[in-house]
Amino acid sequence: MGWSDTCVDFGCGTEELGKLFTNDHAGNYRGIDISDEAVRVAHDDRVSVGDVYKEVVSTPSEQVYAFLEVLEHINDLQALCGIPSGKRIIFSVPSFDDPGHLRVFRDVGQVGMRYGGVLDILRVVIFLWDDVLRKWRSDIQPTNNRIFLADAIKV
Repeated sequence: MGWSDTCVDFGCGTEELGKLFTNDHAGNYRGIDISDEAVRVAHDDRVSVGDVYKEVVSTPSEQVYAFLEVLEHINDLQALCGIPSGKRIIFSVPSFDDPGHLRVFRDVGQVGMRYGGVLDILRVVIFLWDDVLRKWRSDIQPTNNRIFLADAIKV
């Protein structure tokens, strides 16, 4: 993703990704979340309340679609199918169970099996939970709690 690309961040929460789009590139970011409280906390005109299923089909001019820690909570295939072919999608999904997760992925192969029909997955980076530092890292020994971060193109 280049800084000149426009990005819509679905399930943006308090806009962590949007904070990277500053100065000359601030206008290239737009966040959408279902939570009024998250949008209030974000306190940014670039973030609004919206429904992912409706918004995904009304944003055809965006170049990059981000779904970070979102797809496991929603009807993922319905949301992804609304995106035009050829668009870039950055997404992450977990390996661990949680009451809010509709699905989890034990390995990269499961990610490919789930999304291979709608996405051409270019790259997956695995982040592991560091219990000592209490943060996600890509440079430690394997743990059971992983996040799969993927770069893909909508087919």
